[in-house]
Amino acid sequence: VPLVIAGGPYRGGRAVEELVSTASLPKTILALAGVDVGDAMIGENLLDVVEKKADNRPNEIFAQISESRVGRCIRTARYTYSVYAPGVNGGAAAASDRYADDFLYDMEQDPHQLNNVVADPAYAQVKAELRERLLDWIWRAEGAPSRHYGLRRAARFPGGRHEGTGPKVGNGLPLGTGLH
Repeated sequence: VPLVIAGGPYRGGRAVEELVSTASLPKTILALAGVDVGDAMIGENLLDVVEKKADNRPNEIFAQISESRVGRCIRTARYTYSVYAPGVNGGAAAASDRYADDFLYDMEQDPHQLNNVVADPAYAQVKAELRERLLDWIWRAEGAPSRHYGLRRAARFPGGRHEGTGPKVGNGLPLGTGLH
């Protein structure tokens, strides 16, 4: 979805190809007003993206779905990967302590997102990597205690890398986040 910002330092009409999130709008608006919230909020100051201030900025976004159901998603330049909380009503709960695979789309091969490859063994490694990155986003957004990070990851990923066998993917096992 295109995003247009005008005013203040945003002048001259510039197209930016990097992925950005609406979660960054509050932080950006506060920065325009001279308020630096640092890491107290998720998102980023979009002026930093426009001015390319971070050389190592990952070109990815995190999305939360909490209306009709509870879901989380990571979007990279190439992939869209999503999980959902089975049996959890988004109107009643904002988060869950367990998630299951929902979909994975390869935007280079399938730009219209018609072929869900979440269970395709050819994408097992991609899904495992995106799952780890999505879990990192969930922890940052929902404030899980960092001191339990490694333990909870190992306990919540059946057969996960912390147990030495690599994540089991494509089998419908819940993706636990340890957010309780």
